[in-house]
Amino acid sequence: MSADRSLHDLNRLAAVGRASTVLDGAPLSMDAIVAMAANLAHAPIGVVSLVDGEWDRLLGLHGVDGVYSMTRRITVSDSLCRHVISTGEPV
Repeated sequence: MSADRSLHDLNRLAAVGRASTVLDGAPLSMDAIVAMAANLAHAPIGVVSLVDGEWDRLLGLHGVDGVYSMTRRITVSDSLCRHVISTGEPV
């Protein structure tokens, strides 16, 4: 499957929609969960994101400042996560 088709795969997008619904109602903030994970891994930053057809939505952030912490999204064309989706491999 090509990278563009992988990004727009209807099954994947439906799963992103379901995950968004569940995570929006989570009792803990995603920022708190990401901070805990980053601290356990001794990592300076941590990010949890969901990539839909247009945006990489940054649901949980730790150690990230600037525009991304305010907008909480990146265009798919600028997203590192699109490579994971298109290749199925870690970065």
